[in-house]
Amino acid sequence: MQSLANRELLALIIRSGNKNNSVLDIADQILLKSDGLNYFVKLEKEDLMSIKGIKENKALELLACIELSKRLAYQKFKNSETWSFQNQINWLQQLIGSEKNEHFLALFLDTKNHVMCYETLFIGTLDKSVVHPREIFKEAVRKNASKIIIAHNHPSNDCTPSISDMQTTDRIKEAGEVMGIPVIDHIIVGHGSYFSFAEAGLL
Repeated sequence: MQSLANRELLALIIRSGNKNNSVLDIADQILLKSDGLNYFVKLEKEDLMSIKGIKENKALELLACIELSKRLAYQKFKNSETWSFQNQINWLQQLIGSEKNEHFLALFLDTKNHVMCYETLFIGTLDKSVVHPREIFKEAVRKNASKIIIAHNHPSNDCTPSISDMQTTDRIKEAGEVMGIPVIDHIIVGHGSYFSFAEAGLL
């Protein structure tokens, strides 16, 4: 499988073309629409169905492949022996880096910095998420977390933290200190870019 080109892998999933377009032609149209595979994860059902030869069932199959790849990436990250910053960044970029709206999530860690689980807590508008510490720490207590990492995406792909991001981080950090569940990082991701508050010395 590793020797196959992207168009050939897509063709295997699509399986068949129609009288006007071969299966490889359809695969090429998908790659054109997604700039290679760079924005494949951003494609929605309507985007895929706008390609001649792809109907709803086929579009859903392709979206299922995308979702499965995200879950496999999480399992690989979660099952790693030690907490790896770069693995975490890669996973977050794959999970939410290409989303069109802001997604805010929390990762819940045990005493050894192993990720026990994560929760997507808020999905906001294009440029704003409503984040309340109460919801974050309610989940942290319920899951018996020792530490948490918070993360969200910037659909603009500019991961520079806004004033609102910095205020939100301070508010959640203070709540964590009160609860005895420290926030060890706030990570902002985009497609291929990121910003870490801890790495920048802001947390």
